[in-house]
Amino acid sequence: DEKMQIGGKARFDLNVMDIPRPQFEAVMKNPELREHIKKDEKLSSLSERELKARYEEEAPKFSTVQYGVETEPARKDEAKEPEAEAIDKFEGPMKAQAFFQDLRRMSEKVGEPKSRMVMADFKRKFRVADPRMEKMELNDSAKTEMIEEQRNDKEAMEGRDNENN
Repeated sequence: DEKMQIGGKARFDLNVMDIPRPQFEAVMKNPELREHIKKDEKLSSLSERELKARYEEEAPKFSTVQYGVETEPARKDEAKEPEAEAIDKFEGPMKAQAFFQDLRRMSEKVGEPKSRMVMADFKRKFRVADPRMEKMELNDSAKTEMIEEQRNDKEAMEGRDNENN
């Protein structure tokens, strides 16, 4: 099998996955690894059976991968400047009552939707057209007009900006 398979032991940490090590035969198909073995004095003297036994004994059974987890930098910054501060600083958690109060206040500012809302009927079947390539042409004379929804959004944003100033 030449395909990569992802799976392994279930983890419930956020963005962490334990990936099982690949089979020895799959690892040995890597040309860079084969070249490394040829150049290494200790490894080049071992038979493939001995390499496999060493791999089975020493290679970790799983590799833990953490997505989006910040770690300490490999080396310190040599810029001699203070560390940058966060752009946004947040206070402690907001109480539910305060959150809903703010939500109601913002909702009153925005008001009712000015564009028609169309709800999907999940019980009805629908078909998505197959993707197709179309030739694009540059049209300098095209006017950039905002649709009603864009105008409404712009007006709402300008209203918020005026309130914040």
